[in-house]
Amino acid sequence: MNKPASVELCVYDASGRFINCLLKDTLEPGEYHTMWDGTDERRQNVSSGIYFVRHKIGDSHKVEKAVLVKKGILYNIGEVPHWYSSTWALATERS
Repeated sequence: MNKPASVELCVYDASGRFINCLLKDTLEPGEYHTMWDGTDERRQNVSSGIYFVRHKIGDSHKVEKAVLVKKGILYNIGEVPHWYSSTWALATERS
């Protein structure tokens, strides 16, 4: 598809509790990247651990497991719309 799509990228903890929404916008086709700084919607730091990233592109959605280590994760949602082959990479802060 070569048209804009609504995109939502949100983080949930292992119990399914909403943590933060990183992106909620209508995007043109292309590749996008976003960085989660490891905070909740009130800008409070959350613990290291297992989180789930849910991304919705148009009417489709996907949930993937991610691990927060120290400062955040880098999540590549791929091209819009890019339904089932998005990837993510762990980003850590060096001490």
